[in-house]
Amino acid sequence: MIDRMRKIRRLIIRVPKDKANFVYYLLESHEGLLFHTTLDNDKQLGYRDIEMNGCLSLTNEINHLLEEMKTLANIEILSDQTIKDTRDPNQM
Repeated sequence: MIDRMRKIRRLIIRVPKDKANFVYYLLESHEGLLFHTTLDNDKQLGYRDIEMNGCLSLTNEINHLLEEMKTLANIEILSDQTIKDTRDPNQM
């Protein structure tokens, strides 16, 4: 039987608008580490909020990337949670 109680790590980060393209570049250059999406917000605000989801087994690598982004792009971590992965394993 497939384990339907798998867990994933979900983060929400806040990125200064002028650093957002650089953060997207970093995320794309680490393909497969995290899946990310930009959350809706007012385009006039000076930041972008990005939701990221990744495997718990990659925690060390994710933490390293987050530390680099804090240093290089002044990101703020708004949320860091472990949640149940509700995706259908037959669709993966």
